[in-house]
Amino acid sequence: MSSRLAFFLVILLTATIVGSMQGTYDVLTSFPSTKSPKGSTSSLGTWFKDQRRNSEIQTMMDMGMQTIYATEDAFITDVTPDTNYGSDGYLHVGKYDGGTYRAVLYFPLDSIPAGAKIKEARLYLRAQSFTSISGTMSIRAKRLPRGFTENCVTWRKRTCTQDWLHEGGDHVNPTASTTVSFSDCLLVNWDITEFVQGVVNGDYENYGLMLLSEDPFRANFYSREGASVPPTCSSDDRPRIVVYYMKISLTDPSGGEDLKAGETFTIKWLTSEPGGFVELYYSVDGGASYNLIDCVPNPSTSGSYDWTVPTEDSTNCKIKAVWKSSCGTPSEEYCTDVSAGTFKITTEYEIHLTAPTAGETITAGETYRIRWETSAPGNKVEIRFSYDGGFSWTKIDCIDNTGGTMSYDWEVPEIESSNCLIEVKVISNCFGMFLDIYDTDRAGPFAIAMPEEPDFLIGISPGENSVEAGKQASYTVSITPTGGFSGTLSLTVSGLPGDVTYQLNPAGAYAYSLVISTGETTGTFVFTVTASGGGKTHSDTATLIINPAPPPPAPPSTPSSPSPTPSPTPSPTPSPSPSPTASSFNFVLSVKPPKVNVGPGGTISFKVEVELTSGTAETVHLSVEGLPSDFTWSFDQSSILPTGISTLNVKAGSTPGTYTFIIKGEGGGASSSATATIVISEHGKCVVATATYGSELSDEVQLLRGFRDNIVMRSFLGRSFMRAFNKFYYSWSPAVASAIEENKGLRTFMRAFLYPIIYTLRICQKLFEPLAKANIEVGFLLMEVVSCAILGVIYMSPVLYMLGRIDERLKGRRSLRIVLLSVASSLTLVLASYMLGSSALAMASTSVLALSAMALGAKTSTSWLGKLFSRL
Repeated sequence: MSSRLAFFLVILLTATIVGSMQGTYDVLTSFPSTKSPKGSTSSLGTWFKDQRRNSEIQTMMDMGMQTIYATEDAFITDVTPDTNYGSDGYLHVGKYDGGTYRAVLYFPLDSIPAGAKIKEARLYLRAQSFTSISGTMSIRAKRLPRGFTENCVTWRKRTCTQDWLHEGGDHVNPTASTTVSFSDCLLVNWDITEFVQGVVNGDYENYGLMLLSEDPFRANFYSREGASVPPTCSSDDRPRIVVYYMKISLTDPSGGEDLKAGETFTIKWLTSEPGGFVELYYSVDGGASYNLIDCVPNPSTSGSYDWTVPTEDSTNCKIKAVWKSSCGTPSEEYCTDVSAGTFKITTEYEIHLTAPTAGETITAGETYRIRWETSAPGNKVEIRFSYDGGFSWTKIDCIDNTGGTMSYDWEVPEIESSNCLIEVKVISNCFGMFLDIYDTDRAGPFAIAMPEEPDFLIGISPGENSVEAGKQASYTVSITPTGGFSGTLSLTVSGLPGDVTYQLNPAGAYAYSLVISTGETTGTFVFTVTASGGGKTHSDTATLIINPAPPPPAPPSTPSSPSPTPSPTPSPTPSPSPSPTASSFNFVLSVKPPKVNVGPGGTISFKVEVELTSGTAETVHLSVEGLPSDFTWSFDQSSILPTGISTLNVKAGSTPGTYTFIIKGEGGGASSSATATIVISEHGKCVVATATYGSELSDEVQLLRGFRDNIVMRSFLGRSFMRAFNKFYYSWSPAVASAIEENKGLRTFMRAFLYPIIYTLRICQKLFEPLAKANIEVGFLLMEVVSCAILGVIYMSPVLYMLGRIDERLKGRRSLRIVLLSVASSLTLVLASYMLGSSALAMASTSVLALSAMALGAKTSTSWLGKLFSRL
């Protein structure tokens, strides 16, 4: 056994040496596969080289490496110039049998970090075979200046509708060349570092690469489709690019920090590999100029530096990190990164919030005392609140700064969140113009919890009772108050047979004794006890089983005595048997929809169905209980013969809230009831967005609310616009919100429909928020015009384009001039309303401006589209 093992080791060692003699392994060179297309295996030396290569690639991956596979590839040929080979298993390159073959490939490079320095990038393709068995072949990889479509590209066309500028494909520099010796299953590679670096730097767009050769041979490479179809050369023969790059990323500061002069702050960064030096700079003018901090070694992939914050006063500070080969000059700069956002440096001022504290829970609706201490100068203190961790802010107040220990009694808003912040600023004025900010502090995150709403629970025991007909059954109805409920309740019972009576008597605090007296009707009945009070209605059910009464006992017999023989008497005529009693009348009442949303003063319709369940139909009288006095209601049929439907029309009151009421039907000794709920939404709630995204605390709803509260409502023009908008919006939005809540498919559609609005407002907020801080009126006006123009492009331009195809007059310049005149006129009226302080004029002019801006965006985009299509 030992001799066999030794023999095997000798063979293994010999094969390894022979394999290594075939050429020193290098990631940058071509090397044979471990498997030939004919199924023959390569040498053990090749196998060991592949394992070594895999190890080296993994090591380089840890230092900053990506393998990117082709997402589109095809070959084209002048042999069949109009045939597409996008799904073919091979990429043919070269000249063969009178024809020319070229390959086009696309690799997405978006995953490479911006600003990265590309150390090396190589394109790898596996050649399944060559048309020659000896000699060499030169193959070039060149950049495509235009894109192609995999399932359409041919010798003549690059897409389904667009031709190449030159047949055979357009290709430009940079060029990467490689020369290969013919060998089946050869892994061929090209150095495309220059191409990838240019894409990462933004020097040109990435449309892919073309492979071409003028040699009279043809290389047959695996395509991305063919690499997965046996027989293949290795486990992964897909076309790919392997990129090694250098990248530095500043992690601290990230923006928003408030640093004090003289304190120590730790600057942190990450690099794709250790080595070199990192040169650190700081800027107090947003990056226009930088001051050197230090140059330090970079011994690992994560570095840090303890920086003593300089004596500066600026809210526009940044840090820059430069990864270099050495400190000073000459030195090669690998790559650079700048802190993502600006931070603040202050010198001597200090403000400190003492309440609220992180982790604290505050009840919505209460008065909470915010406390802070400050030694900072300044005329005013601005207090702000955020319920989303600082994403959006609402101004609470701006008060005089007395210095020292200060406080403010805050009416906590009725919103539930666990990510709330309070911010206080010592500032020069409350107008937002020529503003100096001396110091800022934040407290949190803390939580706001909604107070428990007064309510009650109802229960019936026992849940089931069985008695004989004509006797009584007893139940206990228990009411459990919650949230401090103390209102008066009224109780009703429904669902019992017509010949049954009941008594409800108090049996303690919120407890009732229910005694039911049965009649002759027998059977099993589920009845409902409904309690209403304090604007709340709840019910519970129980079962009553009425069994037939047993027959009366037979009278006792008496002793017989002698008697004369009776004379025969005629047999009595049998009386007819009684016919069975018909089932007693009963019905069930139901209402649709069970819940609706409506604005203050809105009108809602409910469908009330009265369904006959037993007996002969009798008239049922309908009524409503539990609605507040400022509601009005009416039935189109207040009396109905089951089975039938009546429409209940309700005009809501003016007070926002949730109202549950009872619709009751009585007749023929039977009764039944059902409950419905009306939710009156406040003007100011985003009812459609809330119904679409499922919660007022969703990110999308909070973005809309923050945009409205922090920008629109802070300006005179914005408030005027919202008054006009609300009149329109709340005339239809509650009904739409109700439909969205009840229809999952509609909710999905509305999410897709609203996303352009969400992202448009987010972009405009980012662009114009700095301007809005300087002048809120100008900021709002620009946001209105730009956002409405973008939304016009998205929502109105397709409709306008189709109308233009029907009516040519809509395509003319006259319609564009009318839109421009409308924009200019409404802008003039907006400025006039602001100068005059006329709210009515501002409402009208800002509304017309919004519509005109949407029309301008739609008209401009359709004009450009028309010109583009006419050229094509």
